[in-house]
Amino acid sequence: MKHIWSKKLVKFFHNVRVGFNRLFVVIGIIAVGTALLSVYSIINFINTMQWAYKVNPGAITGSLLALIGIPLISYGIERGLTSYIENK
Repeated sequence: MKHIWSKKLVKFFHNVRVGFNRLFVVIGIIAVGTALLSVYSIINFINTMQWAYKVNPGAITGSLLALIGIPLISYGIERGLTSYIENK
């Protein structure tokens, strides 16, 4: 029974990691599309980000840490469970 739950956990953490990887790809595509629109839109985007960072730097820092940390933690748990299952 534990083996089935372990496989389900591995699959869950794999899906979390793959989902975040796809999210990064989508964010990258949106960023490149915005950059290709015009130089003005890039300058406007940078000014908006500077304004948002001045207003609430903790929110941007926290969201960036979440975007980086959640996939890393998920990857570590997934690999740990996979090696644990293989060694059992």
